[in-house]
Amino acid sequence: MVRFSVLLLVAVVLGGCVSFRIGSDAEPPEFRWQGWGNAFGTIGSLPEYDGAILSAHLFRGGKHTGEIAAIDIWPVLGLDVGVLGLRGRLFNLEAGAGTLFYEPRPRTEWSADASASTGD
Repeated sequence: MVRFSVLLLVAVVLGGCVSFRIGSDAEPPEFRWQGWGNAFGTIGSLPEYDGAILSAHLFRGGKHTGEIAAIDIWPVLGLDVGVLGLRGRLFNLEAGAGTLFYEPRPRTEWSADASASTGD
């Protein structure tokens, strides 16, 4: 029974898709995992200054599905917490992991969503 449980756990964990991108293109390097949950790690650029050095949100919905709380201190760090996951940023290094109701995404995808919604 124990072997079956371990085998089942390995099958569930490895049941997702893992993608790597290594190259010299214009996009930053990143790691992504999608399956029962979502995870990413990336090296991007520093976020642009939007007029606020400190911003915090609680139960506002935020930029990600399932986000409960978020804090950003420009340009040093950012932390978002979801029901079953979190996203963190330290300068230009960013990583996140979540499952079920929390789907973290890299900051580079936020600007793409914003330009798509404004029609640019």
